Amino acid sequence: MTTPTSQPSPHRAGRLASLLLTGVCSAALFNASVALGDTNDDSSHLELLLRLQPELIHASGDRPDAMGTDGWAITDGWAGSNTNSAGWGALYLRGHHQVRPGLKMIGQVGLNIDAEGLKDGASATRDAFVGLRGDWGQVVGGRLESPYRLAGLGWDPLNATFMQARGNIGRTGGLFGHAGNFNSAVQYASPAGPIQFRGFVAFDSAVAPGDSNNDHTWSFSVSAPLGPVDLILSHIEGSEYRGGPDNVTGSKLSARYANGPFAVSGSYERRDSGLEDGDFLFGTVSYRWQDWTLAANAGHFNDDGGASNDGVYFAFGGRYHLSDQVSVHTGLQYNDRDIGGDELVLGVGLRVLWVTGNLIR
Repeated sequence: MTTPTSQPSPHRAGRLASLLLTGVCSAALFNASVALGDTNDDSSHLELLLRLQPELIHASGDRPDAMGTDGWAITDGWAGSNTNSAGWGALYLRGHHQVRPGLKMIGQVGLNIDAEGLKDGASATRDAFVGLRGDWGQVVGGRLESPYRLAGLGWDPLNATFMQARGNIGRTGGLFGHAGNFNSAVQYASPAGPIQFRGFVAFDSAVAPGDSNNDHTWSFSVSAPLGPVDLILSHIEGSEYRGGPDNVTGSKLSARYANGPFAVSGSYERRDSGLEDGDFLFGTVSYRWQDWTLAANAGHFNDDGGASNDGVYFAFGGRYHLSDQVSVHTGLQYNDRDIGGDELVLGVGLRVLWVTGNLIR
């Protein structure tokens, strides 16, 4: 069936008004801090970044038909047979202020945007944090992505489109995978160097009825270059986080080889019974030719549970770069599971990136 075009709701209008108010107030506060610190434009920066990605897609197969998402639709991203899922659209307000030589205050707030506008509810805020960056590394606190999610995420050239691997059997989705952000989190990232480390804790506020264990989620990643090869080891532990299930653990080993316009990468994810209870194997190869980037993905899920619901994933796509800020992509994505059936998604999309100059004058 065809997905109807929805009208902007009062909630979305309220979110937009709230965002604009937040931006104005943040800019005013940032300018005030600059004035108090007697600094100049070179030591402080505040900007808006807008990302938009409308995609025209057609979905068919057993699962889209069962979920009512088959047929033509305008979307931003696709995961788990859902439109507007794990997409690219966002609006950010971000900046930094030089506190003293070698020490910066940094901050960012981001809102999710899909093909219907600003998102509502718990998924409205993408991330929001403040922190400090120095020669010793970076510490931030707020609503954050986990190091497990960030580890090698951009190695999928089709990520955040309808062709992506995450959420489509090729790679994990969800909060403890490659999507979602944690509230009440703190993260440390080591300074630039050959070995990169990220450590992360999301604090359990014991909001579930009867839950007083305060089972915090923690995650880390370690990345190291070995010549033309990059290796990343990452892990996440979230057992009983906010009243959730036990055995919520995942480990991932990722590797990438790049040489000129050619790149190949892959990852292996081991997921415990509190998550998908199985193994994800993913690989991608890409080639940059003139203004084109061509990519082919493949993935396999081996189900360790009693249902033996194994799955496969394939995708092929091309992106034409009109400029550094605008590109067009097209291709197809197919996945199939032993139980639940298959899906085939094909389409075309436009990706736009717009960044302001320094808002501080």
